[in-house]
Amino acid sequence: MKRAEKDPAEVAAAFGEVAKCVFTRGNALFNITAEADDYTRFEPRINSLAEALPGTPAEPVKLRFDLAPRNEGFLSASTVQYVGKGANLYDLGYEYTGSFNVLKSLLGTSYLWEKVRMQGGAYGSSNSFDFLTGDYGLVSYRDPNLKETLDIYDRTADHLAHLDLTGDELKKVIIGCIGSLDPPLTPDRKGSVSMIEHLTGKDWDLKQKHRQQLLGTTLKDIRKLAGLFETLRDSGTVCVLGNEEKLKQSKALFDELSPLFH
Repeated sequence: MKRAEKDPAEVAAAFGEVAKCVFTRGNALFNITAEADDYTRFEPRINSLAEALPGTPAEPVKLRFDLAPRNEGFLSASTVQYVGKGANLYDLGYEYTGSFNVLKSLLGTSYLWEKVRMQGGAYGSSNSFDFLTGDYGLVSYRDPNLKETLDIYDRTADHLAHLDLTGDELKKVIIGCIGSLDPPLTPDRKGSVSMIEHLTGKDWDLKQKHRQQLLGTTLKDIRKLAGLFETLRDSGTVCVLGNEEKLKQSKALFDELSPLFH
């Protein structure tokens, strides 16, 4: 059966109606990175483009996605696994502080490195946190294990509750974290960072607050996070990509097993 061809003019008209709602003067943002003297070359063009956009504001549409967390396994012919477990920490009631940077560094360079990498034989392991969304994950890379690695993740709370560090050891970790907060930036990166911070409200005062929290981190602050990882242990979501036979042997861990390639 021959597919009905759409009239290009109709397509353009339909897109124009959508564009009138999406691209308006009120929600336009122009991010220019340039020397101050060069900005005058861009300003007239920016103004003329802004004037060409509709000035009538459109009603915002609230998008709702009812997503149910599922423990998923993706089956492949690989001989190794990529093992992840995580949750949205904001949904768990956590309020971010700069001390969490210290925790991430401690887990990545000691606990996960020793247990998953050195003892477990994985090529690598790390933990990541998205400050904007609250998403947090523990992950392994090219891992010969599956359940053993998840057990290590679940013992993170106990590890933190009994963590013992000298003042000098903790100070070294804090210094390493401070270095990552203010890396050298190229001009284009400075421009993109400034735009993201403008959109997210991450102003200088907020960054300074987090910096002071990081600098003031104590061993007690780290140990207090054990409770958060108890919740992550009990309600976190598992996602594993790996060997089909190995995943099927641990199928009780998953709500759904799917082939990686159909």
